Amino acid sequence: MSGAWRLPRRLAYVVSHARPWSSNGYAARTHAMASALTAAGHEVIVFTRPGRPWDIEDFPADQPVDLDQSIDGVRHISLPLPPLPGARPTQRLHAMADALTKAFEVFRPAAVLGASNWETAEPARRAAGRVGAAFFYEQRGFWQMGADPAAEEAERAQETETALGARAVFTLNALMRDELLRRGIPAGRVHLVPNGVPEPGRIDRKVTRESLGCRAQYLLCYIGSLSDYEGVGDLVELIALLRRGAAGRAALDVDALILGSDAPKGLIGGLAGTQGPAEAALRAQAARLSVGGHIHFLPQLPEGEVASYYTLCDAMVMPRRRTPVTELVPPIKPYAAAAYGLPVFMSDLPPLAEIAAEIGASLFAEGDLAGLADMVHSALTGGHPARMAPLDPNLGWARRILPLSRHLDAVTEAERARNHQMFAPGAAETPAHAAPQPQRFDLAALPRVGLQGMLGAPHEARIGPPAAAGDTDQRITRLTRANLLEVLATAEPGRFVIDWAGLKAADDPGEWAGLWSIDDMRLNRQIMDAARIALQRGWRLQVLGPVPRSQAPLFRTVASVMEEILPPGQRPPAEGAA
Repeated sequence: MSGAWRLPRRLAYVVSHARPWSSNGYAARTHAMASALTAAGHEVIVFTRPGRPWDIEDFPADQPVDLDQSIDGVRHISLPLPPLPGARPTQRLHAMADALTKAFEVFRPAAVLGASNWETAEPARRAAGRVGAAFFYEQRGFWQMGADPAAEEAERAQETETALGARAVFTLNALMRDELLRRGIPAGRVHLVPNGVPEPGRIDRKVTRESLGCRAQYLLCYIGSLSDYEGVGDLVELIALLRRGAAGRAALDVDALILGSDAPKGLIGGLAGTQGPAEAALRAQAARLSVGGHIHFLPQLPEGEVASYYTLCDAMVMPRRRTPVTELVPPIKPYAAAAYGLPVFMSDLPPLAEIAAEIGASLFAEGDLAGLADMVHSALTGGHPARMAPLDPNLGWARRILPLSRHLDAVTEAERARNHQMFAPGAAETPAHAAPQPQRFDLAALPRVGLQGMLGAPHEARIGPPAAAGDTDQRITRLTRANLLEVLATAEPGRFVIDWAGLKAADDPGEWAGLWSIDDMRLNRQIMDAARIALQRGWRLQVLGPVPRSQAPLFRTVASVMEEILPPGQRPPAEGAA
């Protein structure tokens, strides 16, 4: 499909973790990135990798899945993948690449951004190559680290191959960038898009400490995955230390909120809503330490429902363990806490030290619970502010995504120039021997033709002579041969108008010369494509006539779907009339 047109602003964002199924850090990053890029003017469609969410462990087999949905203004597509029992990894990769290729042929993205690991991004890279879209790679983590040496080497090679095949690679911090450089990725192709501070979410006033069963003076929290490397058991131990008095200090009336689970991929609901082994172990630990009534557990919640719980707490504690991965990869959780002005205490791992410098968090020696207890006791009783100082605006996602946005802007400009060359008057015809290209496009927008009279003045996309001097009607988009298909395929449907009478009366019809004649077959094929897209997306198709069929013999190709608007009292021209 490399010779077919693509939508210059459209980005296919292929990920493994996304709403509404997951609410872990990776899903939070997916949503934040997609939302920020959309706000920056890109048209983002999030594709969960083919087969997801059905292939997530514990995903209920009978749970309905909306294949095409909008979440906070960002479109999300789920692609079913037939079961492949006994399939080798390469067979599954090929099947995923085929499914994405078919989707890209329909949605026509100009760029594809694949998020790690390679099992998600490599099929996206292959599909992007087949349809001629620019491919970018987002290296979010290094899951293979700490695995069996042979397996780690194989996974590392796959990750490196995917990264080398990308036009540019985006990663989260300088430590991860250095690791990519050690793997042979050229320095000029690696760029930083760190995690950012999100906009605060909606607060539910019904959520209170009392509703949690918390009557303590202070409340600490941990909100996130209960994976072993997060060291959440240290928070339970911390509560026991503070309540009985630590380092010669007075006992503190303090509880802890632990919100999260060890569900695969941060899965929400279904079997994931039950108590997992990590939570069971934490509850047992709390009982042994006689603080069971002071640790309040909540299951994994959708990201949009977590805001209320941040506002209840006095500080967030992240006792993350030191592993090969945690010494490189930063979490997103501290930025989420900072969005609510919540003080954060974190282990002194290198990625966390970078974050602490940005948000003003406090670091303690990894595993040093006595030192942590002393820090927290001093903070809570020594005038530590209930909320941190305002954050640097540059930490917001609107700034974080700028390096990626600039690369996508370059793709947009190149695609628009390419479309101009493809559709400009006099452009070379497709060779007769070339294989026919698929002429599919996004049909998901609901038709609104029947509602046009009730929606107020609709937006209008118009082919016609240049606008008169002083014409500043913001509701009218002037179409060119370069932007015609892009506007009809992506803009809010309204009226698609071809001002035939105006073109015929103009001294110079410009690039629209030859419309519906046999002089420019490329132009007429483009108009046929435009009419088909407009019709199926819900535009109201109109032509300002009359259109004498002898002057426009090819008008018949679209006459059945276009409403011909005539001057008052004039009848449509008879077939064959001059």
